[in-house]
Formats: sequence, C-alpha cells, structure tokens
Amino acid sequence: MKFALKTMTAAPMVALLATTALAADKQNPFSVRGGLFYPTSSDTRDNTKNTGFGLGLSYELPSYSIQGLNGAVLNLELDGTWVGSSGNKLEAFDLMVTGRWYGTGMKAGSQSIYYGFGVGLTRQKGETTTTVSNGSGGTTTTVNSETKTSIAAKVLVGTAISKQAFIELGFRFAPSVNSLNANGLSLQLGVKF
Repeated sequence: MKFALKTMTAAPMVALLATTALAADKQNPFSVRGGLFYPTSSDTRDNTKNTGFGLGLSYELPSYSIQGLNGAVLNLELDGTWVGSSGNKLEAFDLMVTGRWYGTGMKAGSQSIYYGFGVGLTRQKGETTTTVSNGSGGTTTTVNSETKTSIAAKVLVGTAISKQAFIELGFRFAPSVNSLNANGLSLQLGVKF
C-alpha cells in the first residue's frame, strides 16, 4: 500500500520533470496552489469536526489545446486534500488532467475569469474512530479505516490577480470512503513559477 502511494506521488513528478525540456519556450508552466477545503456533507463535517486544507501542483502541458475552444489549455495536476485530525479523518490524493478555458483572445495569466473541468484518479483514505463504554467503567475504542482508488472529477472557476498569481473556487466530486462523503468546495490561492 505504501508502494502504491509512493508510486502515485512519484510518477507524476517524474513525468512533469521529463516534459520540462519540451516547454522551454513557455513561461511559467508550473503552478502551486493552496487553500481551504470545505466538505459539503454535514455528516463528514460532523465526523471530522474540521474544515480541511488542500495543496496542488500543476503543469501546463506544452502545445496542447482543446479543439474547438479557443484559449483552452490542458494541465496535469497532483492535488492533496486533508480533513480532520487524529480519530476521524479524510485524506485524498488526486491525479487529474484539467482543462482551463480562458476565453477567446485571452491567455493564461490575463486578468479575466476562466473556467475548468478535470477528471482523473483519486486515492482516498477514510478513518473513523468510535469510543463506547464497556459497562465496567472503562471504554473501548474501535478504529475503522478504508483506502480505495477510484475516479474523481472537479469543476472550477478562477481569475488571475497578477501575472503570476491566481485564485480558484472549485468543487470536487469523489465517491465516499468509509462512510465519509469526499465531495467538497475548495478555495485556493496559486502562484505560477
């Protein structure tokens, strides 16, 4: 299981570094994002007692555009989401291809609103802890954990706030894991480098 997680993390990084040479003439193909993740399920919020956070790394694929949509670019993205702490928690790592549409005549980094959609794989871990009285004055704690890989998607809207900085509001669609609904809203600030 640790090998799969390491592979899922390392493989995109190697791919990103290997394709850097192809994009030598392109400015700022990499970006990093970070911000808040708010589970939309009240049960998940109640169980984790937390609003989470997310981090992401994005690479704009060179010379790829979405046919029929002027101003659209494809990105390879690796995102991590964490909600909760010890006890009840949800962790997710997503590897997605995301298209961002900047509109006709616009380009990445211009100050306009853009839209996006991504789809890919997610590796999620849900952990729940239950503590019950055992009748003799003590307690018994049970930890249930489930890890699974499945398909996930996201939609987003964003805007550039400078030539290198941007802000995005997104919604993540993913299946539940260990009775924790993994859907949620994200608000992230990003920087291209």
